[in-house]
Amino acid sequence: MILNIKVIHTCLLDYLKSFKEVIKNLGINLDIIHTYNHPYMSKHTTKLENICAVKFENIDNLLIPNSRCGEFYSNVNEFSLHFQIFILSQVINSQDRDSYYTMLQIYSLLTDFIYENTCKLTLEQEEDDKYSLQVNLYIYPTTNMQNSGLIKIDSNYSNVAYCCSQNFKANAQIIQKLKEANIATRHN
Repeated sequence: MILNIKVIHTCLLDYLKSFKEVIKNLGINLDIIHTYNHPYMSKHTTKLENICAVKFENIDNLLIPNSRCGEFYSNVNEFSLHFQIFILSQVINSQDRDSYYTMLQIYSLLTDFIYENTCKLTLEQEEDDKYSLQVNLYIYPTTNMQNSGLIKIDSNYSNVAYCCSQNFKANAQIIQKLKEANIATRHN
């Protein structure tokens, strides 16, 4: 495998952090977190009232022949990464209805962001300076949005939040390319 799975997870989280910057310009603050458990069961220590929690589920096609791994395709890996995104908007007091609409607005902006943007990154390998890696993630939803309504959470900010979630699939393509050498040429 050209790139380990932890790096792919990090690439996806970095992509979502770019979404965080986009909506920050609209006046919405969002904290992106990676969770191993269901976000309702985890303790959250955040500085912001809105949370986008990413839970990685599983990986498809990593060890099958169509993943383009092997001798002929030694410089390309293709597989699918399944994950779930939870959007939580914490409620400050019981009269606060803006949290619900903020959650829906973040969801709407996230789906627009994913639809309009493909995640394309170029990574430089530290241990090998001859190659660079191009990572392409093509993300699309696999389920409809699930609105969980008002839920109990364990957070330093609040103990209840409005929550919605959706499952996604990211088709990952990792291409290892030889860096072009700066060859000096002489022109007469």
